[in-house]
Amino acid sequence: MWSLYVCSITGASIYTRIPPWRSSPSQVAGFVGSSCPDLLLQALRTRFNNTHMPRDLTLLYVASAADGKEAGLNRLAARGLVAKLIYAWTGSAPQLAHMVRQGHVQAWNLPLGVGMCMW
Repeated sequence: MWSLYVCSITGASIYTRIPPWRSSPSQVAGFVGSSCPDLLLQALRTRFNNTHMPRDLTLLYVASAADGKEAGLNRLAARGLVAKLIYAWTGSAPQLAHMVRQGHVQAWNLPLGVGMCMW
């Protein structure tokens, strides 16, 4: 028998559950603008702004889960928060793409098909 557990999560409750990782590889789910854990990413950025932790994350994603403006992966575009990107497409996360072009993060751009096979 299957059971479904549903709970309500607020940004404040997520904020208290984020461990102070350093150099942890983190996979971000979602595909372009769909299924992005935006509340979690917003809480992660808030924690970084307040405590400077976590630091030097490695992000793995295929197609940037973002809206092309502020939401999604764009929330993680802060020097010190992200150190490495392994991705196939970052078109909807222009702030992360800017960090790559400026040399603020190490980045590996993979063909989309290769990235899809990694997960």
